[in-house]
Amino acid sequence: GDYGIWLSSSSSNTLQEITANSNSWDGIHLYSSSSNTLQNITANSNSDDGIYISSSSSNTLQNITANSNSNDGIHISYSSSNTLQNITANSNFYAGIYISSSSSNTLQNITVKENRDFDIKFHASLPSHCNNLLQNVTGSGDRHIEYYNYSVNLENKIIAELILCNASNSNITNITI
Repeated sequence: GDYGIWLSSSSSNTLQEITANSNSWDGIHLYSSSSNTLQNITANSNSDDGIYISSSSSNTLQNITANSNSNDGIHISYSSSNTLQNITANSNFYAGIYISSSSSNTLQNITVKENRDFDIKFHASLPSHCNNLLQNVTGSGDRHIEYYNYSVNLENKIIAELILCNASNSNITNITI
């Protein structure tokens, strides 16, 4: 099919133990859908995104694998207050996880390795879109990805990726990426 699963204007659903592989668009697509729980999901080798979340808030994604998709592993757009935990998004054509114009999202225990363009990509169209939390994120080369949305002084680090979002007046010295 075109999409593995499409939720539109749907709230408080639980999707568990789902495999949504090799679809001609997204494996799972949420549009204007809030307070849903997605657990133990595999969304690999889709022709667009593994999981795409747009205009949706307060969703929980746990134990997700989104590898080898033709676009992004997980794409979150114009969505807030989503929680992503225990996510693996490797070897996607663009980004492992792409967060665009979205705020107050929490990403914990994330592995995003060997994605072509970015392991994690952020696009903030407003300063409030920098209000996201990333904890324990591992990128390519098994190195940490660091995200700061405040002024920071960093030195002497080897990391996979450094994301500064609304982090003016930061000092970055001797960083290897």
